[in-house]
Amino acid sequence: MVAHQNKQRRIEMILAITVFALLMATNGSAEPCQPQCEIQIVEAHPHEALQVQAQAFGITIKSAGETLPPITVNLREPSVDRLVRKLADLGGYLIQQRGAEYTFYGTNIDEVTISVSPKHITVGDAAVQLRKFEMLDVTVLQAANVLVLRGPSEEVRRGYDFLEIIDYERPNVFLELLVVEYFHGDAFTWSFDIVNGVKG
Repeated sequence: MVAHQNKQRRIEMILAITVFALLMATNGSAEPCQPQCEIQIVEAHPHEALQVQAQAFGITIKSAGETLPPITVNLREPSVDRLVRKLADLGGYLIQQRGAEYTFYGTNIDEVTISVSPKHITVGDAAVQLRKFEMLDVTVLQAANVLVLRGPSEEVRRGYDFLEIIDYERPNVFLELLVVEYFHGDAFTWSFDIVNGVKG
C-alpha cells in the first residue's frame, strides 16, 4: 500500500514538473510582438493559416483529428501565445502547448491530453465538477494551479467548455435587508433611523 502511494506521488510529481516545464518553456512563443501579433484569416482553418506564419512567429504548428469548419477573422494580440490560443478558441479546437510547439486537436481522437489553469475558481473545486464526466480523467496539480484533462477529444472538449462556464469571477455583493410587516391605521407612524438603528 505504501509502495503504491509512493509510486502515485512520484507520478504526480513528474506530471507536475512536466506541466510546469511546459508552461514555462515558451521558447519565444510568449514573447511580445512588435508592436502586436496580427493575422487575417478568410475562410480557412486556424492551424493552416498559422503554419504559413509559424516561422516568422518562431513557433511550430501541428494538428490532429478531423478539422472543424473554417473561420474568418482579423485578430490582433500582444503575444504569439495569446494569438494562437485565441485562434484555437475561435475555431473550436483544443490546444496543447509544448514549448514553442502547438497542437490543434480537432474531433474524433481517441485520447487527448491538455492542461488548463482556472482563473477564478480553485483547481480542487473545478476538479470536483469535471470528475462528473465519466470518460474524462482529471489530474489536479495544486502547486502549479493546473488541471490535466485526458480522454476522448469530444469528452475533453465538453469538460473544457464546462470549465469555461463555471470559471467566472464571482461578484462581491453585500445585501442587507429589513423585512417589515406594515399595517395601515389612522394613528400609525413608523420610522427607522438607519445611522443609529433605532425604530420609532
